[in-house]
Amino acid sequence: MSILEAIGSPDDLKRVPQADLPELAAEIRELIISTVSQNGGHMASNLGVVELTIALHRLFDSPRDHILFDVSHQSYTHKILTGRARDFPHIRTSGGYSGYFEPAESPHDVLALGHAGCGPSLSLGIAHGQKMGFKEGYVVCVIGDGSLTSGLAYEGLSNIVTLNPSNLMVILNDNGMAISENVGWLAKWRGRWLPRLRDDLELDTDFQTLERVTERLAPKVPLGEFMLSLGRGLKGAMQKAIIPEIGMVWDEMGFNYLGPVDGHNFNELVEVISRARQYSDKVPFVHVLTNKG
Repeated sequence: MSILEAIGSPDDLKRVPQADLPELAAEIRELIISTVSQNGGHMASNLGVVELTIALHRLFDSPRDHILFDVSHQSYTHKILTGRARDFPHIRTSGGYSGYFEPAESPHDVLALGHAGCGPSLSLGIAHGQKMGFKEGYVVCVIGDGSLTSGLAYEGLSNIVTLNPSNLMVILNDNGMAISENVGWLAKWRGRWLPRLRDDLELDTDFQTLERVTERLAPKVPLGEFMLSLGRGLKGAMQKAIIPEIGMVWDEMGFNYLGPVDGHNFNELVEVISRARQYSDKVPFVHVLTNKG
């Protein structure tokens, strides 16, 4: 029996050894390719977020925790991992599954979400509603795949920073594409720093290690809080000197920026997303680099 055949829910996924996750990702990609080749749909965007979606469902407890994709045409792996693998070959057919989030299909689909750019606002509304209702549960907003060319997305991100909910995380799925190649000032600006950013992935891992060591040492030494703030300041100074300006944009906006992260490396994804959830002073913004298709 394949690994995928044994997964009927995210709870089953959590029992899969981490060493087997690359094989599971390969099985999911085979299913997506064979299905979309027959039925049509969004292939490239879904192939790019397989590892990211697996990591999210390992680390969060859907449907108590809400995972939103902006836009939700990136949700094929999410559907496969939430009990819809067996009938997934009938997606986008009469009587079959929707190609987007559809709450009538599953409690894991938070709401019918198809329009690019509205994910941050919707995620903020859900997170704030959870707090007002004294309900447990975390909210993860996966944006990208063209969403950041929308002014609506920046309005939502600005409101997230203003309300600063402690139960919300933003993940940027940075694949450089929308339906086709992005155009305009934002795309040109991104093109200047992305090649360097991918080269600096290993370097930023060293910065993250420095921050972890500082956090561990702070409670054990005199002036621990000062040491912690010094360590974070040193990391920020080094980032400004070496890491491209994109990370500074999100820091200056008011997020707690983490990244860049290799979106196809399970170890990196699990480590950084787990650490992001521990922050409480600012909403974490995790920058994940993926290859579309």
